[in-house]
Amino acid sequence: MNIKFRIILEDGTFIDSHDEMWNQVKDHCHALPPDNMKKWRAYEIWSDDFGLMIGVDFETGIFNIRGTLIHPANEQGESLTFLEEKQNFPGNPKDHSRDLLNGMNYYPVFGRKMIKGDWGESQIIFCGWKKKIGDRTIEKNSFLYPNGQISLS
Repeated sequence: MNIKFRIILEDGTFIDSHDEMWNQVKDHCHALPPDNMKKWRAYEIWSDDFGLMIGVDFETGIFNIRGTLIHPANEQGESLTFLEEKQNFPGNPKDHSRDLLNGMNYYPVFGRKMIKGDWGESQIIFCGWKKKIGDRTIEKNSFLYPNGQISLS
């Protein structure tokens, strides 16, 4: 199973990590300044087997898991989606490239984690958002495992 990410920008254009032959051509840094100066609208993870696996919309906070829309909720069951308070999180003082992501309804969280064990290693791809609500910071993520399983946290 080949995996790629797609970042959809505010003007409807997008940045794909892989070309049609599944060769990597870009990474997350290409969607940040100085390579890109446009805000992100959504982040998607695609596979060659299933198409769209996971998507997250940074305007509404809604997750798309294989075509099913998921509205994350808090502990009381109240929806955390469609909140329009703009989010700002401090970045690394030496690297201001993620400052572009400030001022969005939901602050993007994305990347890859390499899990290593005694008998090998595995890459887990994730995407989601974090949002300050009152004095709490809530983070919701979706994870794609190498076998195609998806989990939410």
